[in-house]
Amino acid sequence: MLDTPGVRIWVDFTNTAHVIVLRPLVERLEAAGHEVLLTARPLSHTVELLEDWGKPHLVVGRHGGVRRRDKALAAGDRVRRLLGWARRQRFDRALAHGSTDVPVVSRLLRIPNSTMFDYEWAATQHNVNCRLANRVLVPEAIPP
Repeated sequence: MLDTPGVRIWVDFTNTAHVIVLRPLVERLEAAGHEVLLTARPLSHTVELLEDWGKPHLVVGRHGGVRRRDKALAAGDRVRRLLGWARRQRFDRALAHGSTDVPVVSRLLRIPNSTMFDYEWAATQHNVNCRLANRVLVPEAIPP
C-alpha cells in the first residue's frame, strides 16, 4: 500500500527523542507522496522540536507525572481525545515510537499500525503496544 502515493498516515510523538528518530521516516513518506499528519504529547522538548522542524502538528494531552495513577489518567484522557480526532481523519496507517496511545486508538478504529521501541525495560508499555500493533520494530540488540 505504501508503494502507491496518497496514503494518509498518522505519526505520533510522545517523547523528545521520537522527533529525531521519526523525522527521517516522515520526510521519506512525504517525499513518496503520502499525506502525513502529526500529533504530539507535550513532554520535555517534544513540541519545541516539532516547532523548530516547522511541521504542522496537533498537541494532544499532557504528561501524567511520576505517579502511576496520574499517568493512567493522563493516558486515558489522551486516548479518548485522539480517538475522536483520528476517527474524523480516516487514516490508512499509523506509526509511533513507544506511544501507548497509537496502538489502542488504531486497534479501536481498525487502522493498521506499527510501533517501535529501543528500550527493553518498559515491560508494561510493551505488553500493551506489542499486542495491539500490527507490526513491531525493535533493534536486533534487544532479544525477543
